[in-house]
This record gives sequence, structure tokens and C-alpha cells, in this order.
Amino acid sequence: MGIEERIRDWRALLVIGGAMRAGILEVLADRELSAKEIASMLSASERAVWVTTEALVDVECLERGNGTYRLREDARQLLFDENNPRYLRRAMMHQYNLVGRWLQLPQVIKEGKPQPGGRRGLEETADFIGAMARGASGSAAFLADLCLQRSPQAKSMLDVGGGPGIHALEFARRGLAATVYDLPPVIELDRQHGLERQGVSLVAGDFNQSLPPGPFDLALLSSICHIYGPEKNTALFQRTAASLAPNGVIAVVDFVRGISPAAPLFGVNMLVGTEEGGTWTEEEYRRWLAAAGFVDVQITNVGGPGRQLITARRAP
Repeated sequence: MGIEERIRDWRALLVIGGAMRAGILEVLADRELSAKEIASMLSASERAVWVTTEALVDVECLERGNGTYRLREDARQLLFDENNPRYLRRAMMHQYNLVGRWLQLPQVIKEGKPQPGGRRGLEETADFIGAMARGASGSAAFLADLCLQRSPQAKSMLDVGGGPGIHALEFARRGLAATVYDLPPVIELDRQHGLERQGVSLVAGDFNQSLPPGPFDLALLSSICHIYGPEKNTALFQRTAASLAPNGVIAVVDFVRGISPAAPLFGVNMLVGTEEGGTWTEEEYRRWLAAAGFVDVQITNVGGPGRQLITARRAP
């Protein structure tokens, strides 16, 4: 069956993710060890390591040797080879990280807000960015096509909160001057992954405070608006309009409530993970865009897990 199919079972996701966090898979990445040896290296319980490694064999992550365990080759490629197009470690660990937040739902329902301690550390940030990269890779070319249909003369674009820069890279390949604008830790990860060498400009900042002045012909806001409520989204659209050239195009990618079948459950994900986020209706997007001076709103299905592309033009 393979790991990609196995992790759709929450138990397999938790045992693989837990083994990754505990270091079991790391120590087996390039060697074959017994449960006792693993436990000794990690200062862990031998019984717990044995139970976990046996489960990892069952979910096709490890295979047994002569009293030892080793990482299966397909698992090694998927979990440790970042050059493998099917690499899923970061995306898998992002799902693992989300489980803890969803388990807080009863308390969130009572209090109406996420529980303390939800801020991502460096490792969780890397997992999140990796998950974004994997999710964007499959639709980046199609999305770029749709955006350039709305803005065929575009020569520059701003990827607002662009994370791993997958979309910006796609526009750069098409000859546009592409800029990713995101928080400093994210920009540092992008720099480490060589985005600047691939023709993408990197600018650090908080898009809830400011945006690069531009003017840009196109601004992409992918998976941003579900993090915030109406007031912040309206203000972000106003800042985006100020960064665009006259007749410049804003392109918003998200789950539109009432159109996307994924929007209701994704709304719960925002409930347990953000102070005011959610999934928003077409009417709400149209109202926010109009308040920011945008006209000619169009909505198109992007594909993937039921997302929509909302485009509008800055009034001249």
C-alpha cells in the first residue's frame, strides 16, 4: 500500500509522526539497529521503542532484519530525500501537528478561540512551509495560466505571504519579475532553498502592516484570507490595491464557503488554529474587494481540494 496511502489512517499518521518526533526514524535513516540499540541512542524506553518499531513495520515504514529494523527504501525516499518529487515528510508532519489543535475543539467551542501555545516554532514553521510547497506544486502552472488570462500584459507580480515561493517561481519561469513577501523566518528558509538564485526577489515583512510599494501588475494572495476576519482582510485588500499599478489584478486563492465542498471542515481548522479566521462567502469577498477599490470580480475553480480563484482589477 505504501506510506502515502497509510497516513490517511489517523493511527498510521500518529505512529509515523510520533516516531519522527522521537527520533526513531532519524537514527534509522542510514543504519540498521535493534530496538535496544535505538532505545540506548535516544535514551528511551526499550519496550516503547519495540512496540513502535513493530507498528512501523506494519504500516510499511520499516522492515525487519535479523533482530533489527531498517527503513524501507521507499520510506527513506519519501521521508528523507528532499529531491524526490513525492517527498512528503514536511506535509505529513504538518498534518501530525494539526492533530493536537483539533483535539482542543471542545475547549475552543466553549471559549471561542485557540488554546495558548499555538505559535509555531522553527520546526513547525518548516513543516508548514513544506506542506504549502507540496500543496502548491500540483496547481502552480494552472493557477499561473488563469492569472495571466486576467492580466496578459503583466510584467511583475507580488506573492503576498508566498511561503515557499512555488507560485512566484512559476511566474518567474514565465518571465515576470516575481517577489515573495513574507515574515522573516519564512524568507530565511526561502533564501536557504535558493529562491533568489532562481530569479525570485525576497522581501521580509508583515503584510498586516505593510506591503512593498511596487507598483506591481499582479498580486497573488494564496491561502491567506482564511487566516483573518473581515476587518483585516479588507485592510489587506486596501494595502494590496496601493501596491498595484492602475488596472493591476489581485488574485485570491482560497476555499469559498457556499462554493467549495471543503470549506465547512476547513473552517474548523481555522477555528482551532486562528483567532478570527474562517472560510468566507462570495458575497463577503465581493464586499471587501469593492471597499478596497477593486472592480470586475470573477471566480473560477482552481482544482485541487475544492479551491477557488477570485480575481479583480484595481480601478484606474
